[in-house]
Amino acid sequence: MEKNQMEYAIAQTISGQEIKCLRKSLGLTQKEFAQFVNVSVKTVERWEMQKTPIKGEIVTLCRLMREDAG
Repeated sequence: MEKNQMEYAIAQTISGQEIKCLRKSLGLTQKEFAQFVNVSVKTVERWEMQKTPIKGEIVTLCRLMREDAG
């Protein structure tokens, strides 16, 4: 591996279905999940309906929550 090349252990995207499944496995409503991750309920609704991969900090947060819950 080159010096400037980085390898990530956590995926860079997540699907809306994965977010929804995680939220439900934690027993949270959309409102509770939104408060927990500090976003609006509309954002959670959009994520869960989105067909394209979701990027951003929510990806890492969801992966960590899933590992901790599992």
